[in-house]
Amino acid sequence: MMFKKEACDYKIENKFIFAGMRDDIPKLLQSCDIGIQASSGEAFSLSILEYMSAGLAAVVPDNCGNREAITSGLNGVLYKPGDLEEATDILNNLIHDVDKIKYLGLNAAKSVMDKFNIERTNAELIELLSEYL
Repeated sequence: MMFKKEACDYKIENKFIFAGMRDDIPKLLQSCDIGIQASSGEAFSLSILEYMSAGLAAVVPDNCGNREAITSGLNGVLYKPGDLEEATDILNNLIHDVDKIKYLGLNAAKSVMDKFNIERTNAELIELLSEYL
């Protein structure tokens, strides 16, 4: 509720979807262009991969394992954790640069398919396990 109140205070509530608990996230993401992940405590949020899979420009804090998924400027944008001004600047710049949003989104979807797929994960697991057998 805090975020909804803040959006109303800034008169930007029509720019956001406050969807609550949902089980149809891929469908919802089809109507979006940018996904922002603002958690300062999550080690690696699945929401980042969901944004990327949906072809969104992902804006995420440069903490924990987020660099494993995001190469800033190529398939998303990293910002200093807790730096609201930097995150806001990034969002403002993206909102006014449709080509950059598309570029980041296309690269994001491709990088998820290349790096975070079941075949690759299984192959890496088998390789690691074979070292111990």
